[in-house]
Amino acid sequence: ESFSKWYYKRDPTHVAFYSQKTFSWMGNKYELEVHYDNECDFIIFKKK
Repeated sequence: ESFSKWYYKRDPTHVAFYSQKTFSWMGNKYELEVHYDNECDFIIFKKK
């Protein structure tokens, strides 16, 4: 319930929320590897 009322998730500057599992899937699907990950709020991929 608290997530549904959380103002931050409706902020128009956000594209999406992803888990580490999703980043792993994206890397495998699109042949990407993680170039940088601060394990908080920023990740950079590069082509394998």
